[in-house]
Amino acid sequence: MNNKKALEIAEAIEDQFESETRSKAVLKSLIKALLNAGSIASIGSFHLSCIGGK
Repeated sequence: MNNKKALEIAEAIEDQFESETRSKAVLKSLIKALLNAGSIASIGSFHLSCIGGK
């Protein structure tokens, strides 16, 4: 996931918190997507460091 998509998800989370009618299901899905993106980025960085990438 690129930074633009992560930012869009973060903005959607903010919108949900500001909404009069919050959806727990939507919030859980958005937060999970954001956390998964962070994990994927960390794994990618680790793999690059293992093969000598910067």
